[in-house]
Amino acid sequence: YLESKTDYEQMTAFYFIMNKLIGFVMIFLGAAMMLVALLTIGFTVSDAILANYSTIGVLRAMGMRSGSMVLVYLWQYAILASVAIVPGALISGFFSRFLIGMTMSSLRTENGGVGAVGAGSAIGTSCLVLAAVIGCVLVYGAKARRVVPMQAIRYGMSESDHGKKARRIRVSTSGSWG
Repeated sequence: YLESKTDYEQMTAFYFIMNKLIGFVMIFLGAAMMLVALLTIGFTVSDAILANYSTIGVLRAMGMRSGSMVLVYLWQYAILASVAIVPGALISGFFSRFLIGMTMSSLRTENGGVGAVGAGSAIGTSCLVLAAVIGCVLVYGAKARRVVPMQAIRYGMSESDHGKKARRIRVSTSGSWG
């Protein structure tokens, strides 16, 4: 198809349409991967809260506010995300310039070439990813607000979860003797 295009405008239009199509596919795949990553972060925060349920109960009983408890998780994941986002943005910027340069090499003219988008979009995307991570931690970290100190100290879990576990144990032990 490309060999049938003879002038610069037709070739530019073809490459423009192809790059837009590839861009939309990459945005969709990136959004899907971001959703999976945010769910993974959320389940990690939930698991950390459940693993430290007794400790959270003791800290709450000693007077630590629930908002402070959520801030502990928020700072932890915000620092981890910041450390990961900076090199990711730099590396992706390098590779995107390289790939755009290769795909658009036939559109170069004697007067100049076709340039890639500047660093502003990389910074904007990085800020968006950081905001998404922080929002996810805030949503899943809200489980730390619901920790009741005395239940956490006594059972190491919520009273309803302890009741379910005790019923399962009773059913399994009574069934093995009968």
